[in-house]
Amino acid sequence: MNLLICNGSPRGEMSNSATIAKWFLKDQDKVILLMKGPKHQEYLDILAAYDHIVFIYPLYVDAMPGIVKAFFERVAIADGLMAGKKVSFIIHSGFPESVHLEVLERYHRILSKKLGFVLADTIVIPGSEGFRLMPPKQNRKKQQDVMKLMDQFRIDQPFDDHLVRRLAGKRQSNKMRNFIFSLLEKTGITNLYWNSNLKRNNAYNKRFDKPYTEL
Repeated sequence: MNLLICNGSPRGEMSNSATIAKWFLKDQDKVILLMKGPKHQEYLDILAAYDHIVFIYPLYVDAMPGIVKAFFERVAIADGLMAGKKVSFIIHSGFPESVHLEVLERYHRILSKKLGFVLADTIVIPGSEGFRLMPPKQNRKKQQDVMKLMDQFRIDQPFDDHLVRRLAGKRQSNKMRNFIFSLLEKTGITNLYWNSNLKRNNAYNKRFDKPYTEL
């Protein structure tokens, strides 16, 4: 069964979501980039032609990225467009624990009832920041697990719970890991990546601003 893969990352083709999609992408599948907001209406016509759809997106501020929400709002207006279609979600985040993504799993279940699609399952992959920069062999096990799950999705088989749990990993960090992280945090190492992005976008000096307290 051919898949429509909806990449919901604001980074588009240069994203970790795109890297994960390549793990199971086949020649007959189609990928659309939800970051291209003006094309959302066009994407609805494409979505209508597929029965099996995969949404891949990263956790943004503990929630679904705005571009994905905007797309689902268009889907909701096109009443019945997703009714009966089979949908799987792959959500990922830079956090090493899966607990941060649990609220989205519940949201997907609510969304499936609202829009009428059949929810196969939600695949959770923590620790994804940097996937796009890593050599393929570094994530080979994750790639194989995702590929097996998507092969099951293509033929309407239930997901292997063992693979789903293995990808999700630990729900929360242990005390030792939290202690080590707290020590690293004091050195500033844990903020190097984020600070470099703030500086690149001329926002570093505003990182502690509280604009809403001034209203």
